[in-house]
Amino acid sequence: MSCEVPQGLSEALSQRAHFLVHVDKIPVRGPKFKLMQQTLKNAQKSFEQQVNEKEIKESVWDELRRLLQIEQLEKVEIYDNSHMQGTAAVGAMVCASVKGFEKNNYRRFNIDGTMAKTNDDFGMMKEVMYRRLTRGLKENNLPSAMLIDGGKGQLSSVLEMMQELNVTSVAVLAVAKGEERNKGKETLFLGSDPQTPIHLDLKSDLIHLIQRLRDEA
Repeated sequence: MSCEVPQGLSEALSQRAHFLVHVDKIPVRGPKFKLMQQTLKNAQKSFEQQVNEKEIKESVWDELRRLLQIEQLEKVEIYDNSHMQGTAAVGAMVCASVKGFEKNNYRRFNIDGTMAKTNDDFGMMKEVMYRRLTRGLKENNLPSAMLIDGGKGQLSSVLEMMQELNVTSVAVLAVAKGEERNKGKETLFLGSDPQTPIHLDLKSDLIHLIQRLRDEA
């Protein structure tokens, strides 16, 4: 059993989908009706999840702010360096705010060996930090925080360069990969207390946010 399709439904769905959608009669019982009901439930669940994700995003962003021990977290920059057996060395910087990734602010640093050897991970990080911080100081455009992909060695390189340039307004968090590079086993180190490891709940939204930020770089 079925009922007639409301006038304009096909046109509305076609505009929404950007291709032609034809709607036959709407079922009111039988297998097609059950399928339609399940589809509606899935759509409702998806909508509610999107709303919840927005709320979680804002609350988790605030958790990250508290972890960094700062009053405001407007922008965080995430850094990672890579090379292929000492060649093709690059540093990557991505940027994020509570609204999401700001891809227009992404940057890549080509490392040619002038300031640091291209197989020296710590030297590469210092070069990237020097170039980013000197420009940021000149343009008065520094982030609230920096997230570094690496452990104590990488963190030490960043803190040395920040001290050399007298940068004190940027919080730093290093994310050391877990055993066998497993996600969820990361150890965190704060720039304000670099000797004390931080381990978050493996199922927490905060560790998932940090992983997502790190993975983007």
